[in-house]
Amino acid sequence: MAEGTGSVRCLSLWRNASFSTATVPKQQGDTEKGAGTWRSLSPIITRKEKRFIMKSMFHLIAITALMGAQLAGAETNWYAGDERCRPPKDDGTYSAPYDAKEHPGDFPTFPGADKPGWFCSYQREDGVMVQYGNSMTPQQQWLAVWAAGANSMD
Repeated sequence: MAEGTGSVRCLSLWRNASFSTATVPKQQGDTEKGAGTWRSLSPIITRKEKRFIMKSMFHLIAITALMGAQLAGAETNWYAGDERCRPPKDDGTYSAPYDAKEHPGDFPTFPGADKPGWFCSYQREDGVMVQYGNSMTPQQQWLAVWAAGANSMD
């Protein structure tokens, strides 16, 4: 083989640690011995390392899925009540409980922000008025607290 006309075969890592060959032009200064096929080239990633990487990826995916499930399953504080005022189910009829004081400068635009809140009130035998919830929409509540000149939620 004339100098500069030969080729060197090298291996490249592909999926699942299988190998494919590629031909690389012979470089000047390569010896005839180095220009042959490399048969004893060990894999770049060993099986043990590959198992470790796969386990790590599986653990990362599992942890992420569990965290997502916890966030999706986390119950929001729904309405409280008692035996005379039973709170409704979360069926979309009422907006979620909303406290405008917890959201300064953040006007509510979430789905259901224009629905009224659930409320129930009654007078106990001792004359005390008991009220649960608020009949205003979250948007009305926010305006009552944060709009200029509005200081009450009457």
